[in-house]
Amino acid sequence: MIPVADIRNIMKTLSASLGIPIYRANQTQATEIAFPHGIYNILSDNNEHAYQNVVMREDNADPTKVDNVYYEKSKVVVSLLFCDKNSIDQIAVISRNALHWFKSLTGQEYCNGLGIVCNLINNNIQDRTIWIEHLNWEARYGFDVNFMCVNKFIDTVEDIEKIKITPSPDGVDKPEETIDV
Repeated sequence: MIPVADIRNIMKTLSASLGIPIYRANQTQATEIAFPHGIYNILSDNNEHAYQNVVMREDNADPTKVDNVYYEKSKVVVSLLFCDKNSIDQIAVISRNALHWFKSLTGQEYCNGLGIVCNLINNNIQDRTIWIEHLNWEARYGFDVNFMCVNKFIDTVEDIEKIKITPSPDGVDKPEETIDV
């Protein structure tokens, strides 16, 4: 699973690059936000089930232990919208700059530094303009981004030195025996 804090950090960095605030969807009152601004919404957060149970055994520094290493591929789809009340041209430029940030070396390196790979779902900016009664008119342009990462979990298996056997066949109790391995 990709931590929400990592997605938030990516959006903060994008916000600084664009020079406009970017809010998470449904996290602020519509009357509190300034225009122009961006909105992001996490559409889906899932693990790739076909990749779930990849287990590798690796040697531990301690020769009496073994590490089981589990890999889990995670994918998060995020929808980005850029909104303005007045200028369609300005919001189109901001949207295009955001799209190019994800394609740029700067955006790719920032995401890779978090262990995340980002891919645009499509290379197009879509007009997502809607009528909002209390805000009068609002231009919205946006696109969707796919974030992926592979999480690694290590489970160390301790060595087995002794096994206790407590037999009681046919209801007859016998004393415990210890076998050295």
